[in-house]
Amino acid sequence: MDFSRKGIKQIILLSILAIAVSSCSDVGSHIIDGANAPDGYWSGFGHGLIAPITSFLNMLDSSIEVYSSNNTGWAYKLGFGFGVIKPFEWLLYIFFKS
Repeated sequence: MDFSRKGIKQIILLSILAIAVSSCSDVGSHIIDGANAPDGYWSGFGHGLIAPITSFLNMLDSSIEVYSSNNTGWAYKLGFGFGVIKPFEWLLYIFFKS
Protein backbone atom coordinates (compact mmCIF):
# COMPACT_ATOMS: atom_id res chain seq x y z
CA MET A 1 0.00 0.00 0.00
CA ASP A 2 1.16 3.48 -0.80
CA PHE A 3 -0.14 6.04 1.65
CA SER A 4 0.37 9.73 1.15
CA ARG A 5 1.74 11.82 4.00
CA LYS A 6 -1.59 13.64 4.33
CA GLY A 7 -3.47 10.34 4.51
CA ILE A 8 -1.21 9.03 7.27
CA LYS A 9 -1.70 12.24 9.26
CA GLN A 10 -5.47 11.94 8.95
CA ILE A 11 -5.42 8.30 10.06
CA ILE A 12 -3.30 9.14 13.11
CA LEU A 13 -5.47 12.11 14.07
CA LEU A 14 -8.65 10.08 13.70
CA SER A 15 -7.12 7.30 15.80
CA ILE A 16 -6.20 9.76 18.56
CA LEU A 17 -9.68 11.27 18.43
CA ALA A 18 -11.31 7.82 18.57
CA ILE A 19 -9.21 6.82 21.58
CA ALA A 20 -9.93 10.09 23.37
CA VAL A 21 -13.68 9.89 22.80
CA SER A 22 -13.99 6.18 23.58
CA SER A 23 -11.96 6.41 26.77
CA CYS A 24 -14.13 9.08 28.40
CA SER A 25 -15.04 7.30 31.57
CA ASP A 26 -15.93 8.39 35.05
CA VAL A 27 -12.63 8.85 36.86
CA GLY A 28 -14.22 9.11 40.29
CA SER A 29 -16.18 5.87 40.20
CA HIS A 30 -13.90 4.04 42.64
CA ILE A 31 -14.97 3.50 46.21
CA ILE A 32 -12.05 3.79 48.59
CA ASP A 33 -12.77 0.81 50.82
CA GLY A 34 -10.29 -1.76 49.56
CA ALA A 35 -12.86 -3.49 47.36
CA ASN A 36 -11.44 -1.94 44.19
CA ALA A 37 -7.77 -2.02 43.29
CA PRO A 38 -6.18 1.44 43.13
CA ASP A 39 -5.41 2.94 39.76
CA GLY A 40 -1.88 2.37 38.51
CA TYR A 41 0.31 3.59 35.67
CA TRP A 42 -1.96 2.66 32.76
CA SER A 43 -5.06 4.11 34.39
CA GLY A 44 -3.10 7.30 35.01
CA PHE A 45 -1.98 7.35 31.38
CA GLY A 46 -5.57 6.95 30.18
CA HIS A 47 -6.82 9.61 32.57
CA GLY A 48 -4.05 11.92 31.36
CA LEU A 49 -5.07 11.38 27.73
CA ILE A 50 -8.64 12.43 28.47
CA ALA A 51 -7.66 15.19 30.93
CA PRO A 52 -8.53 18.07 28.54
CA ILE A 53 -11.99 16.60 27.97
CA THR A 54 -12.65 15.84 31.64
CA SER A 55 -11.36 19.30 32.64
CA PHE A 56 -13.94 20.90 30.38
CA LEU A 57 -16.68 18.57 31.64
CA ASN A 58 -15.65 19.34 35.23
CA MET A 59 -16.47 23.00 34.60
CA LEU A 60 -19.99 21.96 33.57
CA ASP A 61 -20.56 19.31 36.27
CA SER A 62 -18.50 19.37 39.46
CA SER A 63 -19.17 15.68 40.18
CA ILE A 64 -16.79 14.72 37.32
CA GLU A 65 -13.26 14.30 38.64
CA VAL A 66 -10.15 14.92 36.54
CA TYR A 67 -7.77 12.97 38.78
CA SER A 68 -8.46 9.67 40.53
CA SER A 69 -8.13 9.86 44.31
CA ASN A 70 -7.79 6.06 44.59
CA ASN A 71 -4.37 5.64 42.98
CA THR A 72 -1.05 3.91 43.63
CA GLY A 73 0.92 7.13 44.07
CA TRP A 74 3.97 7.87 41.95
CA ALA A 75 3.12 5.28 39.26
CA TYR A 76 -0.30 6.83 38.66
CA LYS A 77 1.16 10.34 38.68
CA LEU A 78 3.86 9.34 36.19
CA GLY A 79 1.27 7.79 33.88
CA PHE A 80 -0.99 10.81 34.22
CA GLY A 81 1.87 13.15 33.33
CA PHE A 82 2.83 11.14 30.26
CA GLY A 83 -0.82 10.92 29.26
CA VAL A 84 -1.15 14.70 29.36
CA ILE A 85 2.08 15.32 27.41
CA LYS A 86 1.99 12.56 24.75
CA PRO A 87 -0.84 13.88 22.51
CA PHE A 88 1.00 17.20 22.12
CA GLU A 89 4.21 15.37 21.29
CA TRP A 90 2.38 13.31 18.65
CA LEU A 91 0.82 16.40 17.10
CA LEU A 92 4.15 18.23 17.00
CA TYR A 93 5.74 15.21 15.35
CA ILE A 94 2.97 14.94 12.76
CA PHE A 95 2.85 18.59 11.76
CA PHE A 96 6.46 19.70 12.16
CA LYS A 97 8.39 16.64 11.03
CA SER A 98 11.05 17.74 8.59
